Amino acid sequence: MHNLENSFDKIQKLSKQPDTRIYGTGLWGICHDLAEANYPSAKEFFIKELDDPRWDWRRVSVSLLGFHYKLEPQIIEKIRELTIRDPDSGVRIASASVLGLQGKFPEETLIRSLTSDSNKRVREAAFSSLLELSGVPYKTKLKENRRVKNGEIEPSLDQIRRILTDENLSSTIKLLDEK
Repeated sequence: MHNLENSFDKIQKLSKQPDTRIYGTGLWGICHDLAEANYPSAKEFFIKELDDPRWDWRRVSVSLLGFHYKLEPQIIEKIRELTIRDPDSGVRIASASVLGLQGKFPEETLIRSLTSDSNKRVREAAFSSLLELSGVPYKTKLKENRRVKNGEIEPSLDQIRRILTDENLSSTIKLLDEK
């Protein structure tokens, strides 16, 4: 625990220095260790960092929050906002991925990202997250994501509908059609 306390103190101090970066400095590993251990103060720290002006601190914070903690509705709402409005595509990708874990189908923010984000990778992340939330089998999700990556299909709502139809998930299609 003492080592985690030291790590947390180090991260807090470094986060206040405007030129401190996460990637390539070893800080990502420290942040990950804190999240993995569910260090009590780390969650609140990462929540605060969602508003950091540095893209790398926002990206890491949204990822660590989404993959290591059960998030409250107001934090999910903040992540929705980042998914749509963050200027960094990496933050939008991480946020869309988190919504795929902690959102509910049909996640309107993911639909909006899928249909209107200018960055292809953000649209791909939204597509994958919608498949995750829809309950399609894991192998189907992998296959369809591979098809997107290989350029065989474009990520779109029509493709989501096709996949849901192929998997005979008519009640899920109805949820999608209500949006």
